[in-house]
Amino acid sequence: MSREIEQLAQPANKRKMRLIVASCSRTGTLGLHAGLEMLGYTPYHMIDVMFKGRSPHMKVFTEAIVANHNQLSGIKRYETPDVDRWIGNYDCLMEIPSYIGTRAIRGYIEDPNVKFIVTERMPEKWVRSIDNTIGEAVKAANQFPLNILKRFDSELGHFLHLATVMYWAYADGANPGDANSEAALYKNYVEYIRTMKETLPEDRLLVVKLEDGLGWEQICPFLDLPIPEEKFPRGNEPDKFHRIVADYMEPRVKAAILNFGAMVTATAGVAGYLGWRYFAISDEHGLDNSGRFAGSDDQREKLNVYFSEMEAQQYVPRAVLLDSKTESRDRICTGPLRALFRPRSLLFRGYGAGQCWAAGHHTAGAELIDDSLDIVRREAEACECLQGFQITHSLGGGTGSGMGALLISRLRDEFPDKMIATFSIFPSLVPDVVVEPYNVTLSMNQLIEDCDATFCIDNQALIDICTGSLGLHDPSHMELNPPIAEAMSGVTACFRFPGQLNSDLRKLTMNMVPSARLHFFMLGLAPLPGYTSRSSIRVPQITHQLFRRDNIMASGDHQMSHFLSCLTIFRGKVNMAEVEAQMNNLRNNRSAEFIEWAPNNIRSTVYLPRSPDVSCALLANSTSIQEVFSRISGQFSALYRRKAYMNPYTMHGVDELDFMEAESNMNDLIEEYQEHQGGPVR
Repeated sequence: MSREIEQLAQPANKRKMRLIVASCSRTGTLGLHAGLEMLGYTPYHMIDVMFKGRSPHMKVFTEAIVANHNQLSGIKRYETPDVDRWIGNYDCLMEIPSYIGTRAIRGYIEDPNVKFIVTERMPEKWVRSIDNTIGEAVKAANQFPLNILKRFDSELGHFLHLATVMYWAYADGANPGDANSEAALYKNYVEYIRTMKETLPEDRLLVVKLEDGLGWEQICPFLDLPIPEEKFPRGNEPDKFHRIVADYMEPRVKAAILNFGAMVTATAGVAGYLGWRYFAISDEHGLDNSGRFAGSDDQREKLNVYFSEMEAQQYVPRAVLLDSKTESRDRICTGPLRALFRPRSLLFRGYGAGQCWAAGHHTAGAELIDDSLDIVRREAEACECLQGFQITHSLGGGTGSGMGALLISRLRDEFPDKMIATFSIFPSLVPDVVVEPYNVTLSMNQLIEDCDATFCIDNQALIDICTGSLGLHDPSHMELNPPIAEAMSGVTACFRFPGQLNSDLRKLTMNMVPSARLHFFMLGLAPLPGYTSRSSIRVPQITHQLFRRDNIMASGDHQMSHFLSCLTIFRGKVNMAEVEAQMNNLRNNRSAEFIEWAPNNIRSTVYLPRSPDVSCALLANSTSIQEVFSRISGQFSALYRRKAYMNPYTMHGVDELDFMEAESNMNDLIEEYQEHQGGPVR
C-alpha cells in the first residue's frame, strides 16, 4: 500500500546526519534543541514538525508510529532511507526515534560518524510530565470545543491525532486517565532507556541524567566543540510546553472557527475551464500557476475552502473539470494552468454535444455522468467539512447546459443537504447558435428547482460594458472574461477570507433569498478592469459606479426595478465607517428601489484591508433579472411556436412535454419577479 512518506517531496538540500538525540519527549530535549542550534546544528524536533513540516510531516510521523506499534496496520515499518527522505534537510534528529523504533535508525547506528545522546530522568517524574503535557493535549482533543473544531481545519486535526498516537505509543494504546496508563508509561520508559544503552555504540554515546544537570559542560566536550559564552537554554518546564502549543493552536483554532466548510467546484464545458483560468489563480492567495504557495498567513487562512494541500506549501484546486470534447484537454495541458490541476480530476471524452442540450443531457453527457460523479464524490470525501458545490457553466452550448443540468440533478439526489451554487453564463441578444433559447430554457428547470444560488452572468451586458465603458471594438472572449473573473473573485471573497458577514454559502442565501425560487443574483463591479488608479478611487465614487447600468453584468432597466436584497463586498484599504455611511445614503436617497418589507436589505462587508487597490463587487437579488429571462423566453417562444429546430432534441429523447414544462416554469419565475417589481408586497 502507498505510504505518506512516498508522497513527501525529496529534500531540497540534503544534509549528512551528524547527531541523534534518542531521548524520550519531556527529558530536556526542548532546551537541548535550542542549544544545538546555537552550536551550529540543524536539529529536527517535534517543534519543527509543528511549525515547519506542518500537515505533511505530521501525517508522516503518525504513519511511522502506527507502522512501528501496530503490526496489523499493513504499513511497512520505517527504515533509515525513509527517515532520510523525511528529515534530509536536517543533520540532527531528536526524540523521534523513541516513537518509531530502532529499526528506523539502524543505518545511522552503523555510520561511524554519527553520535548519539540519551537524556533521562527519574521514571516517575517522566510519567507525571508526560501526563501533564501530551496527556493534557490528548484530553483536550476529545473534549468540546476541539473535538468539533478539529474537523474544520485539517492541520489542527492532524496535530491532535498525532498527539493522541504519540501518547498511545508510550502507553501501549491506553488513554490519559485510564487505570493502566501510568503503569504502561513507567514500564515502557524504563525498557526503552535500557534498550538504547544496550543498542547504541558505547564509544559514540553520551547518557545524561537530568537530575545531575544538563548543560554545555556535558554536551560540548562530547561533540568536540568549545563551550559558548551564552548560558545554556532551559526549556523543559510544562508551562513553556503549554505556551508553545498555545502559540501553534491559536491560529489553527481561529481558522477552524472561520472555516465552516469546503467547496467542491465542478465545471462543465469550456466556459468552466476559462472560469478557473481567470478566477482561481490570482495574487489573492499567494499561489503561482503550479499551486505553490508563497504568500502570507492572511492569504492562507481559508485557502482550504477551494484548495487542498498536497504537501508542504503545495496546493491543488478542489475542482473537477468536465467536457464532452476530448480536444478540450489540450487547452489545459498546454495552457498556463497545466501544472495546477490533478490529472485524475479532469474528464474530457467524446466528440462534443453539438451545441444541443438534449445531446449534453441524454447522450454525450449521460455517458460521462457516472465517471464524473465518481470524481466529484472522491473530492467530496476528501473534504473535512463539505459545504456544497459550485458549478461554472455556459447555458448556450450543449455540454454546459445539458450535462450541467444533469450534473446538478444528480448532485441534488446524492447530496440533498448540501448547497449548490452556479455561475451561469447567459447568451447575448444575438445568439451564436440558433438553438440557444432552447438550451437556456431547458436548463432553467434545474437551476430553478435544484440550485440554492445562481449567479447570472449575461453576455449581452458584458458586450455592452466592453464596447461602451471600456471602449473595446468587437471584444473577444479573452476580453470578456476578465470582468467575469473579477466579479467571481469579489463575490466569493466572503468564503475565501476571514470575516463576519456571509462567511459561507448557507449564510449568504439565508440573508439574500426571500423565497426558494427567487435565488437568481446579478453581479456588479466597480471600478471596471482597466481603471488606471485603483488606489486613489474613493468609496463614494465606487458606490456611485456600482449601481450604474454600465457596471452590472445583467442587461435591463435597473432603475425601474426593485432590489429584494443586495450585498456590497469591498476589497482593499477602506474605512468601514465610510462604507456604512455611503450605504445609509443609498438607502435614504433610493429607498423606492428597495422593497419595504425586508429590513436591512442593503448589507456591506470589507475584505483584504491591507491591499492598496480598492474595488467592490455587488451581489444583488433584483427584479430586473427577469428582463434577461423575458428576452430568452421571447426567443424560445418564437422558435417553439413554429416547432423549428426541434428534430435534434426529439432524436436525443426530449419530447414536447419537456419543452412545455420548461417554458411554463420560466414564465412562472418571471411572473414571481414581476409581482415584486410592481410595488411593495405586504
